[in-house]
Formats: sequence, structure tokens, C-alpha cells
Amino acid sequence: MLKNIREYLKLLYTSLGFIFKASKWESIVLISLIALGGTINVAILAITRFLVNNLAQLSNQGFSNNLKLGIILLISVLAVQAFITPWLSYIQGNLNENISSKVKIMLMNKVGGTDDLGFFENPKFYDDLEIFRSNSTYQPLNLLFFLGGALRSIVSVVGTLALLFSISAIFPVLLLVATLPQALLNFKLENDMWFAMIRGTPFIRRMNYYSKVLLSSESAKEVRLFKLLGFFRTRFLDAFAKHFLTLRKARLKKAIGVTALVSLSIVAIAIALYLGIKQTMAGFISIGSMVLLLQSLNVLQVELSGLISNIGLLYENLLFFERLD
Repeated sequence: MLKNIREYLKLLYTSLGFIFKASKWESIVLISLIALGGTINVAILAITRFLVNNLAQLSNQGFSNNLKLGIILLISVLAVQAFITPWLSYIQGNLNENISSKVKIMLMNKVGGTDDLGFFENPKFYDDLEIFRSNSTYQPLNLLFFLGGALRSIVSVVGTLALLFSISAIFPVLLLVATLPQALLNFKLENDMWFAMIRGTPFIRRMNYYSKVLLSSESAKEVRLFKLLGFFRTRFLDAFAKHFLTLRKARLKKAIGVTALVSLSIVAIAIALYLGIKQTMAGFISIGSMVLLLQSLNVLQVELSGLISNIGLLYENLLFFERLD
């Protein structure tokens, strides 16, 4: 597993090079905004605990200075969150177009930049070409989307765990024990999904050929003259069945494995909730800390699920860029 993690980090470093080559300064701004966005949930949790604790001490004298400060901080954080969103979209769009252009140039150089024509006789070349051609449009966008989502979730998760640690060490430990196995399993299963797709590439290429023959104007007369509709339709369905069976097995394996570990996560959340209520009733933690715990459980569930999903899906993008290089 350690070897796989090192390979993942190496692929991540290589793929980040594509982003920075597209636009260095926009890449830096993008990463900064994503990291800032990840702190928003943490800031809201901390400010909410601060406000609730001060509300619990509220007297007839009206708003205290601490309460006023908490309200100002909360409004400021929400304003920052609102301003970040359109600029993230703007920069991601610019970077995606630049990266897509570079990917297509690399593909053209890879195919047309050699005098050796022997690989045109190799079926594997056409399998690789099909992967590049069908993925070059959306893989750069997915790279930015999944990488940004993973980075934001990491910042949010680390910050939330730090807040929970200030209440009691048992809460972050419980949630980490429940979620780390799920993350590692998802990482492995996404790898299996990618290679299942690679193995199915010959079938995809055949399906594209069969449908092109039936749908293109160039072969329309021959198809009708020699009554080839049934022939190509049968071949298409046969290729589809084989490709679908391969992917279905990989997806089923992933669904079963992740479902089992999700059950473990639910048990850990239930234990954490029980301990939190018990400690609040005993007076060991404040009402604000209990509110923080309740909100953190939801934030962590969402962010950890997103982090696990983004890391797994990002791996597919990294393998694509490695294959392109």
C-alpha cells in the first residue's frame, strides 16, 4: 500500500506540472482560493461555538462585546465564501481551456512527431489513441475539479479535527479510525476501475466503428445494398455486452467494499454522539462545544466522503496524464 501511495504522489506531482505550465499565477491563485475555501467550514464551526457559549451567558444587559464580535466575524466569513465562488469558477475555466489545449498539442506531437509508421499497424496504438481522443476533452476539467475538491476537503477535515481535539482526543480518533480504511479501499478500487476501463478499450473502439458505419453518410449505400444493419448491430451489442460486464464487476466490487466500511463509520459517529451528550450532561464540556460536535459530525461526514471520492476519482485523471506523457 505504501508503494501505491508513493506512486500516487509521484503521479500527482507530474499532473500538477500540467496545471502550472498552463498558467503559473492563475494556478497559485486557484490553490490559494481553494485552501481559503476549505477554512470556511472550520471558521463557521469555531465562531458558532463562540456565539453559543456567549448566548448561554447572555444577561438582560443586551449584546455583549463578545457577542457583537462573533456576529461580525460570522458575517465576514460568509461574505468571503460568497466572493470566492465566482472567482474560482473564472480561474478554473481559464486553466481548463489552457490545459485542454496543451493535452491536444501533446497528443498531436505524440502521433505526428515521429517518422516511424510501424505503430500504425499495432492495435494497442489505436486503443491508446481511443483513450486519449475520448478523454482529452473532460479529463483536464476533472483534474481541476477533483484536485480542488480534495484540497478543500483536506483543509476542512484537518481544521475540524483540530477543533474536535480541543474538546476531547477521543472524537477525532474515533472518526479517523472509521474513515481511513474506507479511504484506502476506495483508492485501490478506483485503480481497479481505471484498469477495467483500459481493458475494455478494444470493445469501445469496435463499438465506435460499428456505429460509425451505420450512421455515416459515406457507408449508407453499402449498408442498405448488402443488408448489413443486422450484422453491425449484432457486433455492436456483442462488444457492448463484453465491455459492460467488465465494468459492472469492478463497480460491484467497489460498492460492496465501500458499503461495509460505511457501516463502520456510522457506528463510530453514534459512539461519538453518545459520549458528547454524556459529557455535556455531566458538565465536562460546554453547550457550545456540544453544538460544535453536532455540526462537526455532519461536516466531517460530508467532507470525508467527498475527500475519499475525490482522491479515488483523481487517481483516474493522474493515470490518464501518466499515459499521455
